[in-house]
Amino acid sequence: IWLAPLSQLLPELRQRNPDLPTTPDVLPGLEAEVAQAQFFEPLAQLTLAMAERAPLVLLVDDLQWADSATLDFLQYAIRRWRDHAARILLVVSLRSEALQPGGTQGLIRWLTHVEHEVTSVHLALEALGESETVQMVQSILAPPAADFAQWLYDETHGQPYYLIETLKDLLERSVLHPKRWSEGQWTFAVDAEHNLGQEVRVPSTVHAVIRSRLNRLSPNAFSLLVSGAVLEQRISFERLSEISKVTEDLALPALDELISGRLLLEATLPSIDSAYAFANDMLRDVVYTEAGDARRRLFHRRALEILEVEGESAAVLAHHALAAGQKQAAFHHNVTAGREALRLSATSEAIVHFEFARKIVQQFESSEMLDKADVNDLYIWLGRTYKLSSQPDNALAVEAERRLLG
Repeated sequence: IWLAPLSQLLPELRQRNPDLPTTPDVLPGLEAEVAQAQFFEPLAQLTLAMAERAPLVLLVDDLQWADSATLDFLQYAIRRWRDHAARILLVVSLRSEALQPGGTQGLIRWLTHVEHEVTSVHLALEALGESETVQMVQSILAPPAADFAQWLYDETHGQPYYLIETLKDLLERSVLHPKRWSEGQWTFAVDAEHNLGQEVRVPSTVHAVIRSRLNRLSPNAFSLLVSGAVLEQRISFERLSEISKVTEDLALPALDELISGRLLLEATLPSIDSAYAFANDMLRDVVYTEAGDARRRLFHRRALEILEVEGESAAVLAHHALAAGQKQAAFHHNVTAGREALRLSATSEAIVHFEFARKIVQQFESSEMLDKADVNDLYIWLGRTYKLSSQPDNALAVEAERRLLG
């Protein structure tokens, strides 16, 4: 009697039991809830019958995507299992952000009801640690590549989904070469010519998952998160509030939303009381991309104004000035950063900053010329730095360009 209606959901039952009676179609106009309910008891009877043979474990993965019919059935079945003292363990997995403010209200109500019906145990699954991630990646590599395993942890911070999707992406781009041994075991070799710095890319699958999470954020929470992506480091509550122009009273619940959703994590930084960091770099990259060009430039300009007052390093100020499109400020901060690096004998870093300033000079129109004395000083410093780093040809080219500019 129970198998006949179930055969509509599980056709293989009728293949195994060809003598099952036919079940009438749902009457026209019958409410969908009533139509669904006619399967609840047969499904519950099926699980009860299975549990009589041996203890039964029922796993429901990604419960946050479950429709109302699935939740209704599980609630019905839990009551029936409890009444029969059935040896059934229900295991459900779901993303923690689904339980935060703005999450799926139907799911939150369902969990609240279930916890009144049965004893529940909550297990929070954390990301893999650094040593665990490196050890796991090394176990599938032949020959071992410790630098690659460490790079993979630095990019994903041990988040399992990001880790797997990044490995898939690297396979598709032939950074990893698979090899199957005669025993059937798979190993992977890292391409000998790979460049870890050039391989950084957020896989499209990971980008889509992160974007779906961002779409569920409140406007204030998203603004705070973009402010953090612009800052990158030394993120504080006060800076987030100032850059996003969200008042502190409104920023507090928005920050709680980000922390409870594990988009931002509380961190410990010297001289900063309330410090935060992104859960991983991929998340930060997607937030920065999704912010849009206009918002990014505006937030970089605000960050520059705040950090100038706070006396931040010239290198950091130069970065924000460039991203904000403020050429003059970017020029002066890069020159200052280059000279500071040179005082510390960091010639390579000094050349990078001086070359940024040189590019700005080359991009300027005649109507917006920089001070000639400042430009001349730049070329003198850059030429000296090239000489110190044993690059005489580059030093000569810089000197020739300085004379050309007059």
